[in-house]
Formats: sequence, C-alpha cells, structure tokens
Amino acid sequence: MGHRSLVIVAVAAALIAGACSGGAEAPTSTSSAPTTTTSPPATTGITVGSPRFDYADGPIVWFEPLPPLTDPMLPFANGSVDYLDLWAPDAAWPTAADRVDVFGMPATWVRHYSTDAELLTVIQGAASHGMMLSLDVGPLPEPPEGGCIGAEGYGGVYEIDMMRRIMDLGGTVDIIAFDEPYAFGHKADGPTDCQRSIEQVAQEAAEFTRLARELNPDVIVGGIEPMWAEPAIGADDMAAWLDAYREASGEDLAFLHLDMDWNRPDWPQVARDVEAVADARGVPFGVIYYGGVGPRSDAAWIQRAAEHAYIFEELTGGSPDDIVFFSWEDYPHHVLPETDPATFTGLIERYFGSRTLFAGSGFASSDAGNLSVTGRLATLAGDPVAAASVTVYGTPLDGQQQTQSITGEVPAGVTSALILVRVNAEGAGPGPADIRLFQVRYTESGGANLAPDSEFSGSDWTAYGAGEARFPASDHGAGRMLQLTAAPEQDVFVDSQNFRVSAGAEFEFSVLDSVPNGSIGSGFIAVAFLSDQGEVSRTIIRFEPVMGVLGTGTTDAAGALVVDLAGVEAGRYRVRGSYLGDLTHWPSYADGEVTVG
Repeated sequence: MGHRSLVIVAVAAALIAGACSGGAEAPTSTSSAPTTTTSPPATTGITVGSPRFDYADGPIVWFEPLPPLTDPMLPFANGSVDYLDLWAPDAAWPTAADRVDVFGMPATWVRHYSTDAELLTVIQGAASHGMMLSLDVGPLPEPPEGGCIGAEGYGGVYEIDMMRRIMDLGGTVDIIAFDEPYAFGHKADGPTDCQRSIEQVAQEAAEFTRLARELNPDVIVGGIEPMWAEPAIGADDMAAWLDAYREASGEDLAFLHLDMDWNRPDWPQVARDVEAVADARGVPFGVIYYGGVGPRSDAAWIQRAAEHAYIFEELTGGSPDDIVFFSWEDYPHHVLPETDPATFTGLIERYFGSRTLFAGSGFASSDAGNLSVTGRLATLAGDPVAAASVTVYGTPLDGQQQTQSITGEVPAGVTSALILVRVNAEGAGPGPADIRLFQVRYTESGGANLAPDSEFSGSDWTAYGAGEARFPASDHGAGRMLQLTAAPEQDVFVDSQNFRVSAGAEFEFSVLDSVPNGSIGSGFIAVAFLSDQGEVSRTIIRFEPVMGVLGTGTTDAAGALVVDLAGVEAGRYRVRGSYLGDLTHWPSYADGEVTVG
C-alpha cells in the first residue's frame, strides 16, 4: 500500500518520556486509517499536540470527487454518477486506490444530501482501502440574521454535527479541511460579504479546531483557499493568514491547498510564491488539480487537469507536498474505470505515469503557405515515446482568420436574444481597433444558425458611435464582412435584430473573425439574453487572437516527429507542438514563433 502515516507531534511528551525512561520511544496511538505514531517535529513552527502527516515516504495523495447532489437548484447537481461504485468489491481502480492516502467529502453532501446507507458505504469503503477520511468544512459561525450573508467558509457548529453523524455511523473524521474561511470571511468584498478582520476569522477557525478536537483529539486540521484574480489573493495574503491562524490556535495549519483561478495569466507564479510562503512556515503545500470551468466533457476536463499539473510542476518548478485530485463541478461525470484516461481515477494513473519532454522542436516556413514542425518526444529518462499523436496549434498574430466560440445554457425566464458588438465601450478598451467579422453563429442543441444576418450583409444590424462600422466586401473570399475601426478615444456599437431562444437550452455561440495583436482588449461580441423585463445576462467573447489547430503528426519509433503543413494563411504565428499524454505518460509541449510566407 502507498498510504502514509499520521504523525502526532508531541515534543513535551517525548521529552518527559525520555527523562523518565532513559530515552524510551514515545507511546503510539491509533487512528481509523493509517497507523498513528509519535515523533519529533520535522519542521519548525509546530506546537505541542498538533497532528501532522509523515512525509518521509513522499507526497500525500488526496482524492475527492463530487458525489451526486440531486438538487436542480445547484449549478453542479450531477456530480460523478458512479461515485458510490468506487466502493464495490470489484471496483475498477485497484492501482489508483492503492495510491490514495486521503478520501475527502464535502460537508454539504454529508449534511443535506447523503443517506445513512450512502455515507456508511463511503466510510466503510475508505477504511477497507486504508484511506483516511477528510471532511471539507466551513469553520466560521453563521452570521446573525440581518447582517452579512455567509457563503463558503461558514457553517460552524453545523459542521461539527456532521462529524458526530459520521461517528454515529462508526466512522472517524481523520482530517478537517477548512473551506476557504480567509477568502470568504475576510477578503471577499461584495455588498453582502462579512469582511471580518483576519484576527476574528482566525479566532473563529481556531475555536472550530478546539470543538473538533473534543470529538477527535487526533484530527488533522488544514485549509483550502482560492487564488482569486479579483479581489486579488496571493502570497502576502497567505502569509498573513497562516500567521494569524498560528497566533490564534497555537499551531500551524497541517496543510494549505490552493484552489487556483486558472484564468489568471500569472497563476503558475502565484502558486510558486504561495508554496514558498508555506515552505518557510513548515506548512505542507498542494495545488488542487482539477479541470476548471469551461471544459464540457469528461475528456476535456481531465486533460485540462493533467495539463495544470504539467505546467505547475514541470514548467514552473513546483514541488507540492500534497497531490490533490478534487472536483466541485459536474465534471468528470465518471470516476471509473482507472484504465480510461478520461475518468477521475484515470487522472490519478496519468499523474503517476512517466513525465515527458517534447524537445528540440523546430518551426520553419520554407515557402508560401507551408509550415514544418520537427522535434523528439521522450520521457525525462530519455526513452522515446513512439506512435504518439502530436497536435500543432497556431495563434495568429497578424490578423489571420480564426474562429472564437463559447458554449453555455440559456438562462431561465429568457424568451429572446440579440447579438452585441462593442469597441471601447461597456468594459472594453480603450485601445486601437481594426477588427473584421465574417460570420456569426448561434445554435441551440446543434440545430440551425439562429443569428440574424449571420454573414453581415448589413440589413439586420444597427451601428452607431464615434468609430466606424462598415459592411464592405470580405477580404477573405466571397460575401461581406463587418469591419470595425476606432482610435482609443472612439467607441463603436453594433446591434443585431432580436431573435427567439429557448430557456434552458444548451447553446453554442461563435464568430469567424480577424483580430491583429494591436487590437487585443479593444472590443467584444456578445449574445444578450432578454426577458420581458429586459436584459437578463450576456455571454461575451472578447476579441483576441486564439490558438487553433493547424495539423497533427505521429512520432516514429525513435520518438522523432516531422509534420509538414500546407495551406497555412500567411503571417506570424505563435506555434505549439502539443502531446496530450496517456495513461502512462504526462502531457508536454514546446512553443515557438514563425512567419509563414
């Protein structure tokens, strides 16, 4: 088994025992999962009696898929449909299960959705695999009525009741994971947020720890915090939070796990900076590897999660103490089997595969419309990865034609929509713009294009503003286009006619456009959803160059790759050769820039 042991740090007890018995070992206690031992602290800043993990054998592996919540009011009600199948006698994850040290559960599921039979299945299943049981809790007490509104991070004594419920069923909560009390108790700055002082939040969290220890003196207490872009949370915030909790509780958090905002361009460096802060305080550190919002299939979600691990550990140099596989979204729908690279247990297997390097890549253009990509794919040990599919992506930098798209669900109560184009207005810009739109599409459930005048003849569009919106002949083939030009101080507004939509329908919204580098940030196109009372919401595509597929190739027996592509539109490209990885190999990629003649 790959499970780690829990270490109770008891310096004073060890010294007393040594004085009385001539240096005999300190006594050993027990836990419901891995064996509990006593040892002196391996890191600084740990006080007497604070339970910790033993990392002598390497990182601790955490696994927490989302159980089905069966609540249509929640945006993430589905969870993993085969969640309880994890604990069947012949469940198809024997290798992945052996790697997992901690199985986590959200207190929300324990409190509101699980039956006793379901909860007992998880308790007994985790114990049978030698896994410790973790509970995500909001440690802060619920705010009084009439005050601020508690969100994540709040729960207090109700979460203690969930510990009791698990104990009543014969289980033990070995680990408490604070669910973002710093962010939602102190940092969140919305009109209904509590914005308590960091000292008060720390005191309330410390009081929760005291109550939890009355039920289980050996419970390990750590925390999860988000790394928001706005309001920004980073290393300084985490330093202040770790110090405040230590001051309030007399012990360090036993771990700190980051819920990253993957849309932050600087997320890898933010994570590394927080890792340094945690390391300096002897607090074990982890990044939660999940797919984020956006991917709309299990395969896409799992692939994104695998790439996040690759970026943080291989490209950024991160070295987490805890490897955390966690989802609080509807994806992935399936946790099993571990032999499928698109399942959650498959992701665990992928993480423990060989790490790869796509090295020596060359990007060149010998003549008009042609692009060649060469390189070699191998493991870090130098073994070739043969018969591997490598995808060549290109991001146009000179305004080459591209497609931008987004998907979503039509909001409830909506009856119609219209398409909006904005330059240097309504949150876009200011900046120079020279943007061309060739076609817009709005479809529901894969049906017909509902966008009015989708190829921009101009008949169903209203344009106004200080900048210029024209409908000249297309400079990319037959038909017409919408050309938007503006100086930074000029705005442009273009609206389509209204069209009917269906509330609750899955939609795809896309635009075929041309956006040179100099126009980034100056504008957007959006579908605005309308009810009888006006606009309900809008889904926005910001005008920027996007990465698209240029072609694919396959490595030979030596791991070598040669891809020759024809028909590539002239201009400069950022090019990426990308290997997705598989059950036994990590993903990897190489970047370059090339001008196609």
